[in-house]
Amino acid sequence: MCKQLNVANLLSTENELVQSVANQCVKEGKLVQLAVLLMVAKEKLLEPLPGYESDGSILGLYIRNNLGLLISEKFKLLPSGSKIEEISPCNHKRHLMLSTTLLLQVFESWWCY
Repeated sequence: MCKQLNVANLLSTENELVQSVANQCVKEGKLVQLAVLLMVAKEKLLEPLPGYESDGSILGLYIRNNLGLLISEKFKLLPSGSKIEEISPCNHKRHLMLSTTLLLQVFESWWCY
């Protein structure tokens, strides 16, 4: 675990790199890795997008956009008479995004204090 934290600390020195790794963790549903990144680079990951401060962090916007895309994809599949097997991956990804949203809310509330 110490080695992983050292890697996360090294990643956190590069702003764009840590953001892209965090986005990849969100996309792949790697919540533990995302939590580690949030622990070592919370200032970089939780900063708001300039001009969109009221919308939350850049990472939060990324999660919200992906969640919207997944919901849209699911509703496109429903009217076409898609089978459960085709809709199930959308549901799984949506649940991962919702879990990621909860994780982000924990870190955002922790960071504010």
